[in-house]
Amino acid sequence: MRAQLGPFRFKHTEWGALLLITSIATPLRSEETLVPQLVKRIKPASVTIVTYGGGEIALGQGSGFFIGANQLISNRHVFEGAYRADVKAANGETYSVKGILAEARDSDLILLQVDIPLGAIQPLSVITALPQEGERIIVVGSPLGLEQSLSDGLVSAIRESSNGSYIFQITAPLSEGSSGSPVMNLNGEVIGVAVAQLVPGQSLNFAIPGADVAALKPGAIKTLMEWTVGTAREAEEVYSKGLALLWSGDLAAALTFFEQGIHHHPEHGEAWLQVGYCHLHLGRYREAIEAFQKGLQLRPDSAAGYSNLGVAYVRVAQYAEAIVALEQALRIRPSMVEALSNLCHAYSTAGRYQDASQACAEAIRLEPARAAAYSTASRTYCHLGRYQEAIAAAQQAIRLNPEDAVAYTALGLSYRQLGQHLPSSAAIRQATQLEPGYVAEEHNMLGVTLSEQGQYEASVPLFIEAMHIDPRLVAARANLGLSYSHLGRSQEAIEAYQRALQMAPNDAETWYSLGWEYATASRYPEAMEALQKALQLIPTAKIYTNLAFVHMKLGRFQEAIDGLNRALQIQPDFAEAHLNLSLTYLAMGNQEAALREYALVKRLDQQLANRISDLFPK
Repeated sequence: MRAQLGPFRFKHTEWGALLLITSIATPLRSEETLVPQLVKRIKPASVTIVTYGGGEIALGQGSGFFIGANQLISNRHVFEGAYRADVKAANGETYSVKGILAEARDSDLILLQVDIPLGAIQPLSVITALPQEGERIIVVGSPLGLEQSLSDGLVSAIRESSNGSYIFQITAPLSEGSSGSPVMNLNGEVIGVAVAQLVPGQSLNFAIPGADVAALKPGAIKTLMEWTVGTAREAEEVYSKGLALLWSGDLAAALTFFEQGIHHHPEHGEAWLQVGYCHLHLGRYREAIEAFQKGLQLRPDSAAGYSNLGVAYVRVAQYAEAIVALEQALRIRPSMVEALSNLCHAYSTAGRYQDASQACAEAIRLEPARAAAYSTASRTYCHLGRYQEAIAAAQQAIRLNPEDAVAYTALGLSYRQLGQHLPSSAAIRQATQLEPGYVAEEHNMLGVTLSEQGQYEASVPLFIEAMHIDPRLVAARANLGLSYSHLGRSQEAIEAYQRALQMAPNDAETWYSLGWEYATASRYPEAMEALQKALQLIPTAKIYTNLAFVHMKLGRFQEAIDGLNRALQIQPDFAEAHLNLSLTYLAMGNQEAALREYALVKRLDQQLANRISDLFPK
């Protein structure tokens, strides 16, 4: 259900509202002796922006600041519908905006060129490092036409945004006309660009980080008139509103606006990508994938689009597709930490642990405070058997995010493998309180990893513990059966498969495993029944081949041949089917047919052919 929306607008001044309010600036605390010096430095680079539409109609007002001799930063939405714009500097002089050098729809930023004499202003320094939550900030802007007004506050929250960057919420009061103001730390450095917005019932003030400003690269200049004429204004207006709602965390409402934007302009690539992002975080993964694919057709240069598409593919367990998408994101933007972190997760989930460890290491190198990268690294190192590194990574992840169930699980499993049972139990207990389903599944997955390495004995207690944590985890019971089978504990394997099938009676793979276990125990009638059940669920060449083997053992040669021919209809080059067909013909005394099939086995799989080479003349 979509949220019902009330009135909504960005906080840049609609012309004519200036007489309603006389003062909004919040005075800075007197004990801050640095602030007066900072203000003297900031004000000369800060400007008031006035925009005009066709016929010189005044549209509204915003704020901005210089980052170069004639390069001005502001919010993109401030210029919607504008045919021209002027900027008024602190010295009272007015200068014309010559045109647009760069823009970023997904972060609501715009870089402009202004006709201003050389040396008329002192540009501000922009840093790319994120601030700390609780850090003191000051803002200089032109709210409600009150030029060069100061307000102060704190960074109250930092969260990831849809473009792979961040957005941070600030407590400094902002009003209409504040959008585009510089957000400064107490070192006099710009850490972000203010975005003021009104949402029904509340006022939320955000800042776009300096890293997004630094990412704007000047290109060929375009006049405001050219830009506005080439823009679907209605689509842009609702897109901007959707972006603000997205930053406020109201995904359902944001989705409504992005969809409206697409209705006005179906080729709006960024709107499609934001629709995908909303669906992704609302748990609608298939809809997200479809929207991302459409958006990327229109915006094939969007690294964030490919990164988010990769996450959506991971959510539906399409790991190969996820890895392709995330690798493409990194081809576009090699230093995109979010894509690296997501790729690390995709590699790890797909069992490509060595690749995952490299991706995690690079993500951590680029952003040492990214908890998710340490978390995935801890899981990855655990599966690689690098338990001390897993413990170190997990501990760092937990320091950064004390509620990280993945890190606690990796920590507990690593301690367990090292024989340190007390800290293992404490970590697993904490992880289970946070996310019991994940903890059980991860015990199961580490058991699978050890089984694939031939460590079947070590895998057994992990599968048993997984079942203890979550008795509904069918996969752990089936995997326990496989480990017992490899250890030669046939009856225990059969019992494990039977319990799994009581919980999931339509699991073809477990029926197949049970049938094969019966066959290895020479319990052929029971094997035939289990394999026939598997065939009813999923008729594969492998199941037909093993059922034929059982028929052959029972002396039912024609039924074996019929089954093997069915297998070869499904998979003509299935070497195991040709091998069993050769053996069946040999048992029937048909030497010529047996040799013919044997020749096919040699062509398809020489190692497999060597297993029965002694049965045929050299």
